Amino acid sequence: MKRIHKKPDSEVIRQQLNYPKDAQKIKEILETEQECFCAYTEERITAGYAVDVEHFNPTLKNTPADGYHNWFVVSHKWNNKKRTKWENYQPILHPADESLENRILYEEGFFILDKVGDVPAAHLIGLLDLNNQKLIHERQQYVKRLKGLAEVFGGNEGVFAYLTRHPEEVKFRRALEVEFGFRF
Repeated sequence: MKRIHKKPDSEVIRQQLNYPKDAQKIKEILETEQECFCAYTEERITAGYAVDVEHFNPTLKNTPADGYHNWFVVSHKWNNKKRTKWENYQPILHPADESLENRILYEEGFFILDKVGDVPAAHLIGLLDLNNQKLIHERQQYVKRLKGLAEVFGGNEGVFAYLTRHPEEVKFRRALEVEFGFRF
């Protein structure tokens, strides 16, 4: 999982958008800010991909404390997965926390803790089901395909050029960073 960067000058803040009244506009802005990636799975959001405005802390939903820093665009399926489990995963690391990528590491398809006993980071992995077997398999297969392309293209530079020309093929950005050194 990559840390989600929240913009201090986001259009959501500047336009003082509110949920649920402005849900569609919020979703469009967040989708752009997240570069069309699900905040949790790192899958690319495409036309056939059902997404929700996710309230990371569901206890804030429809309260004055709910807002931009609690909202993310995520896969509808992953939004539903965490709906009823919030209380069981406290304390929790926030997806926009600056330390996220140092505390949650990527290793061969899995997300692991940098330090054993980091309960908030472990809770984020658990709540979001980041080590779901199907998702692990998809990440591993994606990396395997790209390594095959690297052989065809004569190295990682060819794969990077291909992905740069075809950004719709980019997903699992954390895996790309660790496995290939690519930053998208």
